[in-house]
Formats: sequence, C-alpha cells, structure tokens
Amino acid sequence: MTRKAQAKAQPPEDAVQDAIRQIEEAKARRAAAGKTGETPVSKSRGRPPGSGAKQQASAPPEDERSAAFSVSQITAHTPLGLIEVQESSDLDALLADKTLAPLIALRLDERFALVLPGSTDKLLVALRKAGHTPKVEDRA
Repeated sequence: MTRKAQAKAQPPEDAVQDAIRQIEEAKARRAAAGKTGETPVSKSRGRPPGSGAKQQASAPPEDERSAAFSVSQITAHTPLGLIEVQESSDLDALLADKTLAPLIALRLDERFALVLPGSTDKLLVALRKAGHTPKVEDRA
C-alpha cells in the first residue's frame, strides 16, 4: 500500500497527529540548523553540513528570489494534506480567500494548516490561479 493510500485509510485523528509530528520535526530541523524558515532545510541523508566538501548553491537565496518575483514560497505536502507557508500573513490571506478557505480544514500553527482529504489538487489549482507558485513535496 502506498503512503497516499495509507494516509487516506487513516482515521482523521491519526492523520492530524501525523501532521503535527511532521510539523514538529520540521521545526526541530530548522532550529538545529539555526535557520528561521527563510532558506530551505537540506533533506539529504548524507553527511551532516560542514563535515565534508562544501555544497555550491545553484540557485539564488530564497529571499532574493522572493524579492525578485514578489511571490512567497508556499509548500503543499500532499500525503499529509498539509500546507506550509513562509509568512503567517500568507496563511491569513489564504484563509481569507473565499475559494481557498473551504479547502483548508484547520490552522495548526502560524505557518501550517491541514488541507481537507482529497482537496490537495483543488488547492494547488486554486493557488496557481491566484498567482502563487506552490512547491509540492511528496514524501511517499
């Protein structure tokens, strides 16, 4: 059974607890790396940063990219039905939008919200229509 199928088969309470655990892990990774959410956390499972050859950045830093395009990064985690934004004001705007608010089940934190089961694709389409460029992370 795939992770998507497992996520759909889980009772809502388990999905919420799983989402909360994922959020706490992401916060712990950012805190351990000394980052505030402005740059992405490395998801490689290799050596820890600073233990070997330095990695060269191939893309401009997030703050430069956001300033250049004036669009903040929005991440939708599809297996969990979880949305993460860089700024709490971005999530406020999503919840205030009449087309997007019905797709969001619960605000978990300043920057995290649960998406109703089966609404992730609708949310991504609505975000793109609204001018956002969501980054989808599939943890399957």
